[in-house]
Amino acid sequence: MKTRLIAICSLFAAAGILLFAGCSNPVTGPAAGGNPAAQAPTARFTDMNGADVAYDAVYDFGTVTAGKSKALTFSIENGGDKDLLITGSTLPPAIFEAEGFETGVIPPGQKRTCTVTFTPVGNGDYAWKAGLAFETNDSDNPGYRVWFTGESVSS
Repeated sequence: MKTRLIAICSLFAAAGILLFAGCSNPVTGPAAGGNPAAQAPTARFTDMNGADVAYDAVYDFGTVTAGKSKALTFSIENGGDKDLLITGSTLPPAIFEAEGFETGVIPPGQKRTCTVTFTPVGNGDYAWKAGLAFETNDSDNPGYRVWFTGESVSS
């Protein structure tokens, strides 16, 4: 799995794509000491309107003047009764910045706010696209991938 992930990360890096990826390490099941249903994390990834984010969804920042910023806010919530593990590594280009998607734990009943900010630079009009992915230890929702697009115009 690591070899494939490195190849995918390298491909995205060469294409200038923002990518958060990782390998999950499930901690539920009999080896973890009990009934998996009674000890399961439940991931829910929602957008700024509270809607569930579909796998491969696209969020458009619209047109942003070079040097200005626009942010979109998301949340990752754990509706289960066991810690939700978020795993990942980043390869962000400077145009897009993501916060809150870092590797870590979300306790049961808690949520983490995440932000993706688009700050285009340079002279001229450009179209931008970036992908973001992360994995969890939720067996029903082990991974998420979302795309961001935006256009920049000169100031």
